[in-house]
Amino acid sequence: MKKIISRTGAAVLGVVMACGIFEISLRIAKWPPYQTPQQVLESENSYPSFDYWYLDIYEDFFKKVHRDSEWVYEPRRKEHQSRSFSVRKKTGLKRIFILGGSVAQQVSYALNEYLKSADSFKQLELISCAMAGYDSYRVRLVGNEIMHYDPDLVIVISGHNDMYRLRKVSRLKYGTALFARFKTGQLAAEFMDPAVRIVPEAFDAFYEKQIRKLVRRIREKGIPVVLSTLPVNTKDIPPDSPPFHEKKYFPVREAFHGRNYTMALKLLESAGIWEEWPFYADYLRAQCFEKLGEKNKARELYRRVLDGDFPRPRTCPPGRNDLIRKIAEEEGLYLADTEKRFIETAPGGIPGWEFFTDECHLRYASGILFADEIVRAVREFEQREGRIILGNRMDMEERMSYSNLAELDRSRAKEQNMYGLALARAVDEALQKNSEFRENTAAYFENIFLMKNDLLEKIEEKRDELLKMIDGNVWKHPESSERFQNRWPMVLCYAGEIFRRHGEYSKARLFFNRAVEEDSEAWEPYFFRGLLSRNEGKRASAVKDFREVIRREEKFGWLEEI
Repeated sequence: MKKIISRTGAAVLGVVMACGIFEISLRIAKWPPYQTPQQVLESENSYPSFDYWYLDIYEDFFKKVHRDSEWVYEPRRKEHQSRSFSVRKKTGLKRIFILGGSVAQQVSYALNEYLKSADSFKQLELISCAMAGYDSYRVRLVGNEIMHYDPDLVIVISGHNDMYRLRKVSRLKYGTALFARFKTGQLAAEFMDPAVRIVPEAFDAFYEKQIRKLVRRIREKGIPVVLSTLPVNTKDIPPDSPPFHEKKYFPVREAFHGRNYTMALKLLESAGIWEEWPFYADYLRAQCFEKLGEKNKARELYRRVLDGDFPRPRTCPPGRNDLIRKIAEEEGLYLADTEKRFIETAPGGIPGWEFFTDECHLRYASGILFADEIVRAVREFEQREGRIILGNRMDMEERMSYSNLAELDRSRAKEQNMYGLALARAVDEALQKNSEFRENTAAYFENIFLMKNDLLEKIEEKRDELLKMIDGNVWKHPESSERFQNRWPMVLCYAGEIFRRHGEYSKARLFFNRAVEEDSEAWEPYFFRGLLSRNEGKRASAVKDFREVIRREEKFGWLEEI
């Protein structure tokens, strides 16, 4: 017995020593590489928290609790916008679940508003399980759970967020201290529970796999599914653009912003200079054709940009909407073709700021339009299957014209602080880009000018208010408050440049002067003020400012020539 114990002890000691040597070897080699949760968030640009994205998704969305003499299911995830509902479903009650990301959250609110006029509204239970930022993988996990809650209908609105490379982490590595502490444990965790990373070329294939798995499981239970396409801001937010220090792009920009669209198109055909920026070139072409009234050419080019500039942040490209239509047809689902509906409703068939607050998020009225298309799909189900979900017709049905939508937005703008939120979003975009002036950020300031230009003019008066709004946003970058102070001169440059492009030179100069006062070492205020002086015919002032630019950035040496 002693020999057995001795041999066992020796064996255990040998294993421990071998593991120790292996652990030391791994540490010396710094392999496998390990990112802390915070480093993962930063590398993926994912906020608000590591748990939100990578750990909470495996917990139940709802928990069963006893409240007010009855058992109810209560949402348990942070940042949810769901409601509690009774474990015991009442006779005649129709329970509708909505799955998706932040746009699905908006549609849930709009659909609830839309359905209020129905006589059967009290017999409808609309339950949103949409979560901001959720991609098709996370949506599928939620969908697996809701089938236990006796749904009468499931609405799936997913497709904007399928551009993240890291879809899941190893739960063993990050959820278990023992595995996280040792390199050996990290290696074992990745082997037993590997992370899932998707390359951009496989985004659509991954999306299709997740959505088909989800809808098939729901359909197996005999539950009808409405699958929706996703409209996007087609024309108003450009893809990444060339840096301003590159001389060859300067004439095109000035012709375009000077509203000489025919000249801009001619310059865009210059051989070779757009090879590095093909999607931005196509975007400018589309803008020029649209301004010149050639809508068909513009639509074709905008679509090419949306499909080609891949992956476009948080938006569903037209090609993925085609995939959604294919899935709906092949899986026997009811299609809410909201992309098509928005195109049919938009002036010229090109949806823009009048429908959206950014690339894809909806204004109040466009949320109602989206809800109207969802209702149309549900009506198709009712007619085909002979099963009633919504009951009688609602007040809003078949009244969603473009003019009605515009009036709806105007009536709700003050109530929802729409303009203030849009301004905060523009400023926050400027804070996110810790680099030089970007056209896709300038687009947000352009939106403010078009909506309410006096608000842009008073941006300095609202500085403290804007900081509070940004600080109160759970989705803000962790360094937003610090960046707010450091980047404020750039915010002034964006505002000034928008006024310059619209010919309001005196207002533009005030902003550029203030930007110089706040940060005399940055090149941007001098550059844009120099362009302004050039527009006004003040050559001496322009030369003086351009020399200040060159002193700070030698790459702008060509400014001496203009």
